[in-house]
Amino acid sequence: MPESKDILLTLLLLDNTSLGRYTLSSYLGLSKARTRVILDFLKDHHLAEASRGRGGTSLTTKGRELLSKISPYCRLDWKHQIVDLPTELIGDNLSRAVMLLRVDDFDSNGLYERDMAVREGARGALTLQRSDRIWLFPNDDQPLHQVRIIKPRIVEKYNLMIVTFGSDLGGIYSATAAIVLYHLRDKIEPLLAQ
Repeated sequence: MPESKDILLTLLLLDNTSLGRYTLSSYLGLSKARTRVILDFLKDHHLAEASRGRGGTSLTTKGRELLSKISPYCRLDWKHQIVDLPTELIGDNLSRAVMLLRVDDFDSNGLYERDMAVREGARGALTLQRSDRIWLFPNDDQPLHQVRIIKPRIVEKYNLMIVTFGSDLGGIYSATAAIVLYHLRDKIEPLLAQ
């Protein structure tokens, strides 16, 4: 059975889109054979389906229903359609992913999340906490005005933003999923086990 982190990440990447196995493999940072194992698992559980030819893999109705149960807790913005961040926050020529989380009792200064991201293959991670409508670094009271919210109705559901960045997409996305499971394992894993 594939790891929870890989299943979760695959579901999040397939949200409202279809991806080919090779593209998905690079986003997961896994071999094509390991990606096939994940996709076969999702197909066997009727969560995803592959189109013939070049259509790629997409979520089934059951897969979308599972993702709708996960989305109150986390949402991946890998297409940069929800949150816009200036390059001075993470540096030029680096890719990034933004994970929005709803975490009860968040108590961190962001260093553990950064270290976890580095262990997973990203260059680093920024942790931002929402206070009312303002995003702040943890333990800081200075608003971070550089964060531009493109879709506020989506973002208002979450109280934590993790921005992973680096040059390897697989490491970046893997880091986001690992951080989600670190904070929300008790909420996400039971959903994945259904």
